[in-house]
Amino acid sequence: MYKRTLKYVLLGVTIATLTYLAGYYFSSKSEAFEVTKDFVHQSAIVKKEIGDITEITLTPFGYELEMSGDRGSAEFECKITGKEKSGKAHVTLIKRSSVWKIIHADLQIDQLKIQLIQAQ
Repeated sequence: MYKRTLKYVLLGVTIATLTYLAGYYFSSKSEAFEVTKDFVHQSAIVKKEIGDITEITLTPFGYELEMSGDRGSAEFECKITGKEKSGKAHVTLIKRSSVWKIIHADLQIDQLKIQLIQAQ
């Protein structure tokens, strides 16, 4: 009985891990995340606060992406590394008529939180 239970537990853990890795990979390669990265790169506020951006990565468990046809929504938490400082951006997007639009964004550096776009 113990071996059977262990098999099911290991199978469940394996499936959960593979599901997470696939979700992370596809979210990090999604059009929504590309829009997010472009926004962060172009933000004068981000550049002022952390310097020239050297890297933007999706944080582990820092994504929620839902799509159905030409509609969808996404939330990302990404780590931003700049030449002077590092921080995290929290970005919320919606997709309408196949176009992703950022509806909320903020930058967090240590304890400081800066609104980049107000929630609509």
